Amino acid sequence: MELKNSGVESHNSLRLGERYYEPLRRIYRKLRHDGPELDKAGIFRLALKAMSDTVGPEDVVPSYLVFGSLPKFPAVNTLLPDQRRRMKALESTRTEYASIVA
Repeated sequence: MELKNSGVESHNSLRLGERYYEPLRRIYRKLRHDGPELDKAGIFRLALKAMSDTVGPEDVVPSYLVFGSLPKFPAVNTLLPDQRRRMKALESTRTEYASIVA
């Protein structure tokens, strides 16, 4: 298989992805501001998780549609400092994305 650049930009397909770019960028920036000690890859994963778990149209959770079940969280001590920071960041991110979608 060989990739050849055609030099033609398809604006119809670009708009579909760009629709989610701005909310994701806002969530990512909020997480970077709220948790500067978190690594960039972890912040990006949290932002995507918040977008995926936010209730969509008709009260449907998109990640539930994809995976067929809600994610299970491990039964560990949630009082660990790192876990507590991640959960706080995820909660604030979900709230931010819900306000964007609304």
